[in-house]
Amino acid sequence: EVPDEIGGYGAKGVGEIGCVATAGAVASALYSYDRIRRLSLPMENSPAAPSIPKSRQLEQRRQTYLSTVRDPSGTRFQREEALGDLELVQAR
Repeated sequence: EVPDEIGGYGAKGVGEIGCVATAGAVASALYSYDRIRRLSLPMENSPAAPSIPKSRQLEQRRQTYLSTVRDPSGTRFQREEALGDLELVQAR
């Protein structure tokens, strides 16, 4: 190996770090769903696969959910229980 002149100790970048936990998160979600451990990829032929909606249906459900919990301005989420605390802070 040839050390990289820019990064110390041959380091290149951390762009791939976000991909490391994806398979584990999916495996954990499927395990929570049907209690079957999956230790290899691909995990597409699982009993849970038919219950996973198609991408268009999933996006439609996501948008419907977000429209019910998002503040009308669209910049933050509604939390009715937290509004009382906010009013207390502003009153001080």
